[in-house]
Amino acid sequence: MFKLALGRIKSRLGHYEHNVILAHCFAAGSRVSESETGFIGTAEQVGSELFAGFDYAALGHLHSCQSPGPFVWYSGAPLAFGVAEGGEERGYIEINLDEGKCRVEFRPLSPKRKIRKINGYFDELLALAAADPGREDFVEFQLVDEEAVLNAAERLKAFYPRLLSVRQRAFEAGLGAESKDEEEASALDLRGGDSLEAVKVDFIDFYRELKGSEPSDKELALFEKLAKEAADASE
Repeated sequence: MFKLALGRIKSRLGHYEHNVILAHCFAAGSRVSESETGFIGTAEQVGSELFAGFDYAALGHLHSCQSPGPFVWYSGAPLAFGVAEGGEERGYIEINLDEGKCRVEFRPLSPKRKIRKINGYFDELLALAAADPGREDFVEFQLVDEEAVLNAAERLKAFYPRLLSVRQRAFEAGLGAESKDEEEASALDLRGGDSLEAVKVDFIDFYRELKGSEPSDKELALFEKLAKEAADASE
């Protein structure tokens, strides 16, 4: 369909003028970022050779400034649309058509606030936060600590008001670690009185570390009720 449409347009091109086309499409060979739609296989892709005959093809759809073919360009978005795009230089392109020649120049732009991804150990990142000149940026943290860090987002947001998210390798590594049988066994273990008591002890330790105090009798009673309901539901 796209090839057919371009064929009809090309039949009406002037021979002594600059012929420029604007199109919204996914040209084969282009880079795709996380915020853009990825197609299965090569479905919906069009070959950049289809734009042969035009002095310049201005394409839209992809966010990165790039050229998938001769005189075929995506100008890209002036700002990053996601964390994965944060490291790319942003700007606009200037096109000059002189006597049939096409000159394209990239003009960089500096956003007021960048999008950044920062990896590291929580204590080290927190120690450096106060002196970070980019505290007003949009930031995603990836914590590499082996143990999970409690209240990590809240503690970092005190320094980074535009915090996007905090990902923890400790949590991500644990996802899917247990098999279904192991998960079912864990649920079955809750039915025993001894296991319920052990879970209660874990809750108290967690509460103490999180709040810096002991849970009240009312909170303990509520926890015991919820734990028993969870055990009954697993039967």
